[in-house]
Amino acid sequence: MDVEESIRRAEEIHAEKDAAEQAEQQQADERTFDEFWSEVESRRRVEYTTIRGVRVQVPAPGQLTMRLRRILDRARSQQRLTTEPELHAAIGDMYGEGALEAWIERGLMVEQLAVILAWGLAQTQGRPISWERAYEAVQAGKAKVAAAAAGKNPGSIKPSGGTGGRSRGGSRRRGGRRKK
Repeated sequence: MDVEESIRRAEEIHAEKDAAEQAEQQQADERTFDEFWSEVESRRRVEYTTIRGVRVQVPAPGQLTMRLRRILDRARSQQRLTTEPELHAAIGDMYGEGALEAWIERGLMVEQLAVILAWGLAQTQGRPISWERAYEAVQAGKAKVAAAAAGKNPGSIKPSGGTGGRSRGGSRRRGGRRKK
């Protein structure tokens, strides 16, 4: 094989490779978003846990849906979930439809639900925590609410010495003549 023939053969190989890449790119460009996203989700590793005897999918990082985000934002501003359907939607978005009803049937308590929500939200935000840490976070939140209800500020380390009156630190004069 001479040099010219080698060059021609290399050009043919590159042309075939370019055509294959173009066809692959065109096929990828013709996919719908749903097809693309289905492919993305199929690559994710799915984990499961058991809560109140029900096997549920562990909320994955980035799984926070827009609906759940709105519900949580509204809950934070009002300090509670406003409706039972919103609570069902929040749990359904994190753990799957019907999870809340199944847990309720198995004796779910309010405090347990708070821990489950805290744990699940940490998972969706990519900050996995233990059940123990979720429980501690719920207890800390209860303490803050109780202190606020009692009119105390749990974040304050020492009481303010100010009474709201005039400051007495030194007597600085500003302008004017000195009295005799």
